[in-house]
Amino acid sequence: MERLILTCAIAALTIFRPTPAHAADAAAPAAAEKPAIYNELADAKADVLAAEARAAKENKRVLLQIGGNWCGWCVKLQELCQTDKQIRALINAEYEVVHVNYSPGHENKAFFAAYQIVPKGYPYLAVLDPNDRLIVQQETGVLEDGPKHDPQKVKDFLEKWKAPAQDAQQVLNDALSRAAAEGKLVFLHFGAPWCGWCHKLEDVLAEPTVEAALRNNLVSVKIDVDRMTGGKEIEKKYQQHSAGIPWYAVLKPDGQVVGVSELPGTQDNIGFPTEPNEIDYVVKLLTQWGKPLSEEQVATVREAFTQAAAKVKH
Repeated sequence: MERLILTCAIAALTIFRPTPAHAADAAAPAAAEKPAIYNELADAKADVLAAEARAAKENKRVLLQIGGNWCGWCVKLQELCQTDKQIRALINAEYEVVHVNYSPGHENKAFFAAYQIVPKGYPYLAVLDPNDRLIVQQETGVLEDGPKHDPQKVKDFLEKWKAPAQDAQQVLNDALSRAAAEGKLVFLHFGAPWCGWCHKLEDVLAEPTVEAALRNNLVSVKIDVDRMTGGKEIEKKYQQHSAGIPWYAVLKPDGQVVGVSELPGTQDNIGFPTEPNEIDYVVKLLTQWGKPLSEEQVATVREAFTQAAAKVKH
């Protein structure tokens, strides 16, 4: 996470789904007792734009789960997405999820019209690309199996509509070319969707003050060893001594390595730095090359890593 006409009456909650059984489920007390999934007052457009910005950074798509807290089948689908390990991992790796509310008084009519999304029954799914383009919309009755959603059918839908895999070598080549054109170096880092330490590193690099401090010297490029075609091969080419991810290096535009995330005199991969000597080395790795950074910029990078390390230890 095609165009059908919405015929259900807003006032009649029991006919939101096309079959009587689903209508009964929608009004069942058990569904109303579940924790709220949908925020009736949320700005759906703002939520989607934020999700698209995140998706663009990771070559993901945006999955819209359209429905309401009144809808028993919406609750069932959410529970499946959270409890099925394969589906949860697939969504985390390939999608940014936005729950778009539909309920009396909060129908989001303008939002649906803008994307030409016409739900027929709930939950209803739609997939957008990071450029705000509708890729597909899908009623979920076909994903069901008796009183529940079929995990395999849901997984097949998500696999079919995820973003095409990027070629790791091309991604790296583009970064090297950009660095050459802009007179910069490349900060190459390897990660994967399941790697919590990788996400912690990426979170620090994405902090606006850190990104602003480093952007004049470095072109940052991530190679996803799981999702990119040839990602593991690129990793083996550069990570010849130590092991584990995140692993990172600073490269010249011709691909020559000038520094890596291994403590001097060792072959130990620092990964995400948590100790003072590790932070010192990583800050030096990020700031010593290319144009000189101001003392304030270096201090900003150091403080971001120091605070992140403190949170980890706490």
